[in-house]
Amino acid sequence: MTTSLATKPVSLPENTLPLVLALVTGLDYFDNSIFSFFVSYIAGGINASPDELVWSSSCYAVGAVLGVVQQQWWIDRLGNRYYISGCMLLYGVGAVACAFCETSFQLTLARGFQGYFIGPMMGACRILIQDNFGSQQRAGAIRLFLASIVVSSALAPLVGGFLVSHLDWRALFVYTAPFAAAFAALAAFSVPASAEGASGRTRKCAFCSLPGFCFCSGRAANCHAARTI
Repeated sequence: MTTSLATKPVSLPENTLPLVLALVTGLDYFDNSIFSFFVSYIAGGINASPDELVWSSSCYAVGAVLGVVQQQWWIDRLGNRYYISGCMLLYGVGAVACAFCETSFQLTLARGFQGYFIGPMMGACRILIQDNFGSQQRAGAIRLFLASIVVSSALAPLVGGFLVSHLDWRALFVYTAPFAAAFAALAAFSVPASAEGASGRTRKCAFCSLPGFCFCSGRAANCHAARTI
């Protein structure tokens, strides 16, 4: 008598999903806050003026908006699980790249790379909360989601101050890389993999990315010109 064992992917308990989504979103806000608070330290580390780092912030914003525009296109092909896990891993790679930057131009490219992968995370996690929880469970998930935003934004200056006091500016970026890898692993075992895609919606997302990217690039250039004139 033979028995067939169906292979089932390893997954974490369902009640860990809100926590994982909150952690991913919190990392996004932590990154933005710590960069804003310690931009002068970062500028001094690469021998650039704080005004030169406007390009880094602008490129980060452009990358984030482009990532949001193309988000559904990726989810339709990879699914939510691999999309969020992959974004976390690549964001961590971008954090390490930022730590090794020597010029403002290099930092601009690295921050744009980071923005593309972590910028869409708040929207993606919010949609997952809306789609995967009933009305009663959703309230608790949203409270945890919002709490992560507040707590991570508050922790950023405290953690950043400790890092620049005991290490240097590069630690501001390296510090987030292990957390990104850990959150990617958690997402791989807790985020549902299914994604409902429609060819018409996918085609629209793919073709709308270029105009959105051009528009945001123009806005970033205008903001930078206004700052420098």
